[in-house]
Amino acid sequence: MNAENMTLDSLVRRGASSFPDKLAIHDADRSLTYGQLDADVDGLAAALLELGVRKGDRVASLFFNEWQAFVVYFAVVRLGALIVPINHRLVGAEVAFQLSQADCAVLVYCDELEAVVAPLRGAVPVKHWIASGAAAPDAGEHRLEALLDDYRGRRPALTWTVRRGDASGVWFTSGTTGEPKGTVTTHDSGIWAATCMALALGMTEQHRLLGVAPAFHRGPMENFHVAGFLLGSSHYLLRRFDPVAMLRAIEEHRLTHGFIVPSMTYAVLGVPDRADFDLSSMRGWLTASAHFPEEYRCRLETETTLPSNTVFNAYGITESLLNTCLWPSEAPARPGSVGRTVPGVWLRIVDAERRTLAAGEVGEIAVSAPSIASTYLGRPESWAAVTFVDDGRLWYLSGDLGRLDDEGYLYIVDRAKDMVISGGENIYSAEVEQVLINHPGVHEVAVVGAPDERWGECVVAVVVRSPGAQVGDTDLVEFCDGRLASYKRPRRIHFVDTLPRNGFGKVQKQRVRTLVAELPPVPHQ
Repeated sequence: MNAENMTLDSLVRRGASSFPDKLAIHDADRSLTYGQLDADVDGLAAALLELGVRKGDRVASLFFNEWQAFVVYFAVVRLGALIVPINHRLVGAEVAFQLSQADCAVLVYCDELEAVVAPLRGAVPVKHWIASGAAAPDAGEHRLEALLDDYRGRRPALTWTVRRGDASGVWFTSGTTGEPKGTVTTHDSGIWAATCMALALGMTEQHRLLGVAPAFHRGPMENFHVAGFLLGSSHYLLRRFDPVAMLRAIEEHRLTHGFIVPSMTYAVLGVPDRADFDLSSMRGWLTASAHFPEEYRCRLETETTLPSNTVFNAYGITESLLNTCLWPSEAPARPGSVGRTVPGVWLRIVDAERRTLAAGEVGEIAVSAPSIASTYLGRPESWAAVTFVDDGRLWYLSGDLGRLDDEGYLYIVDRAKDMVISGGENIYSAEVEQVLINHPGVHEVAVVGAPDERWGECVVAVVVRSPGAQVGDTDLVEFCDGRLASYKRPRRIHFVDTLPRNGFGKVQKQRVRTLVAELPPVPHQ
């Protein structure tokens, strides 16, 4: 394949041509070779084409980590359409918002999530519903496995060309207002991100990858798994995270690399017989998406059979994947660092006027890289507000605060956008506040993140009750049911008389965080 036609789906095509009988994907239900995967991708692409999907259309995918999610991903981008991965932990209203914002023509989903999907029919502009499984379809609905049986191996007859610079996906991420924005990416940005990951982790076609981080996030999918498909690696998927199941999979399949968020490491360190599992095959325990305590690395190396010099720490965001990486051998001397830039990435620390700051000074992290997204779907003004051009490069303002040391190692200091990262999931305080303020017993509310040993951070709500209201923490958590995904709901709720404000009447979030730190913990699970 030449550079011009090196699209995301061409990675699977190349694997089918070069090593058709090599294992590509394995999960609890099915194993696919590269040849079989390519045939399924062709078949689903041909079926979608007959359903009317054209270049530039959006197709949503709602799955756990399972083989169907990967077939859908590659089939959609093979058509030149845009894949819209949706978090399976979202409630119906949140799913409906993303489907409507992206104007999705098709939703392909796991039939286990039928309870979430059923109320959406007639409420969102989706034309075709495709459920997994082989059961007889409901009226107006298709079945994924039946379509594959009918079309498998039939190449889609495209009347257009799909090029590397074309849009390939819409990945939803929350904005500073708490309302999700669709980040539009391209084939080129995804392949570049994957290339950087492969180089950083030293991956080869002989490696076996653990698929435990949710593939509906761009980092695990287009950084990690696409890197494996670029090389011809084998992917072993866990439908849901379970620490014992993950350790057992590493041992049984002699897995070599995994994208493992810090909360997963915490869970592993809580397994009583963790030292009994053979993890000696591992070459890359990649951690990202949240703060990774140095204690976790030390405990992994002393309390499990994970080889030393195996833990990689990285920094990336949906809009710009894998900006920095800290190699395992560097970690002891630089605790807390997320490393230096990977190939092709430029990084600056800037002030409010976008002026570059000196080493040691704290400011906003700005990145310039080939993996940067192209825009926010339907929101060019939002994209313009967080990008600028300097030295002939497009720079993206991450919203994260950090500093660089004299050798160029990056340290994350804070998050300028009041984002809480709990268990590897991004949660914006404004989104939770917008739900809680609608409760009649809530007069004012401020939501912040607080350190949590298990999840990295947890969501904490500080509430001023409405006059005469007797609302309690259980009432508010139950109010969130059906309005917020479970991981976004407050785990701690404190009631106060007033919220700290500045001279302009704006709530001072830093003072709220200080208040939360001084209050005794009131856990709510």
